[in-house]
Amino acid sequence: QILANSGVEASESEGATLDATLKGDLMEEEYQNARTLGIALYVDNPVKLKDFNFETVFPDSRNDKIARVDQVLETNTRHIADGISPVLPTTIIDRLTDAKDDYVAALKVQDKERADAREAVADLKERFDYDTKMLQKLRAWFYAMLGKQDPRIDLIGMVNPQSGGSGSTPTPVPPAPTNLVYHS
Repeated sequence: QILANSGVEASESEGATLDATLKGDLMEEEYQNARTLGIALYVDNPVKLKDFNFETVFPDSRNDKIARVDQVLETNTRHIADGISPVLPTTIIDRLTDAKDDYVAALKVQDKERADAREAVADLKERFDYDTKMLQKLRAWFYAMLGKQDPRIDLIGMVNPQSGGSGSTPTPVPPAPTNLVYHS
């Protein structure tokens, strides 16, 4: 059950990461749409254009991406309040806002799923370590009670240090076929 839970949590974490990546890509696409239009609108007004910070490359880190989008949204709101014309259209601002909100929500889910996955892996490791210690104690008990040479050790699935495992001989590997021809 712990192993299955660990797998489920890992899958959920991967899914949340994929979703966050897709939402981040969508937010960047909406930012680039706003940027393209903003550059066209403010090409003759470099001071207003600089307010948006469109001349710099879109950042890589998630916090910087969100901050850049917030800068565009806040600058547009300030331009509207100051009566600056033209401003970015409402539809572009709405799409950019929605994309940012979706990205932030996806990041929260991703962070939660990553934490859940780390916890599940830690639980699995703890259980594995506990079970390993118990098996080592059980093996020591069998050795003490039965002796290392007792064939019953093989029957319970423990490796007999003298024989290297079960008393049966391994199945020989068949020889490689010699009648094969390679054509390039």
